[in-house]
Amino acid sequence: MPKLINFSLAGSRPTHFVAHDGEVAIFYDGDAAADSNASVQVITDELIAGAGIPAQINFDMPMHGVAEPRGEHLLSTIRRDDEDSSSNNVILPDQVGVYHLHNGSYALEQTLDLACPDLHGAAQNEGHVVFGCSDGVLLAIEGDNGDYSAQKIDNPDSLIEGARIGSIWGHEASEQFIGLASSGDVSQFFVIDPVLGELDLVDWEPLENAKPVARGFAYEAEQFVILDNQGYLTKITPHQEGDYTHWEYSGRIEITGADLSAMPEGANFSMTFSQNGHTVYIADPISQHIVIVDLDTFEVSGEIELDYVPSMITWLGIAEEHDH
Repeated sequence: MPKLINFSLAGSRPTHFVAHDGEVAIFYDGDAAADSNASVQVITDELIAGAGIPAQINFDMPMHGVAEPRGEHLLSTIRRDDEDSSSNNVILPDQVGVYHLHNGSYALEQTLDLACPDLHGAAQNEGHVVFGCSDGVLLAIEGDNGDYSAQKIDNPDSLIEGARIGSIWGHEASEQFIGLASSGDVSQFFVIDPVLGELDLVDWEPLENAKPVARGFAYEAEQFVILDNQGYLTKITPHQEGDYTHWEYSGRIEITGADLSAMPEGANFSMTFSQNGHTVYIADPISQHIVIVDLDTFEVSGEIELDYVPSMITWLGIAEEHDH
């Protein structure tokens, strides 16, 4: 039976919550107006159960950053002084540091030698960590001895004017990442291939005025699914072409027949994935129910009626174990 545990964390403006391989890194942005600086805390299930003290990094200024936990290492953003930073938005960092865990605390071991101006968005898989920059994406590549090298992939010509990749998704079962760039009413998805060093535009064939409100890799990274504000679910899937894995539009289904103008104020569709099967769950605030979609058949397989307006949805269960 689930039970409440007397465990809590404190920090200024917790903004990014990144889970990887049993660890969670929580990035606190800090607040210049309140004279509080950015920080990172890393927790595990064991630490929570034992009410332990999380390993932490304390920075000397606020920043809108992110941290990616990787066992004894933690890759975190670094904000430099305004006169040194290459970021146009000075609250955004432009460097990545590799921190090593020693006796319960983190020490800066390495700063990657390539800048990432206006850094926003990050994800990781088994061998790479990717960060979104205003001029492309920064790859942090793990070496055999635990050190990291940096590589940059510049923005492609297909990127719309005024856009940059600012959100990235990764999955341990995929060698590639998916990045999102948006400007105005246009949203573009790109496949980020760290091995080939390429950014490849994916035509997700959006309907008019469609904007993504939720998206992500499904179980085992066999599909990438996009839920838009028009009430449609779009699936893109990988296809092998020689040695290259190409992602392309695979279909779209409508998940609501309700009048979109009846959407409650401040609400929107939300989505979560099963971690032990090819199923996605979508919360519909208009109809006050959850739509269950089988991603293999790409059909609605069921509904769960609610007596309230859902604001968010998450999956709770036992994820299937994988050998790595």
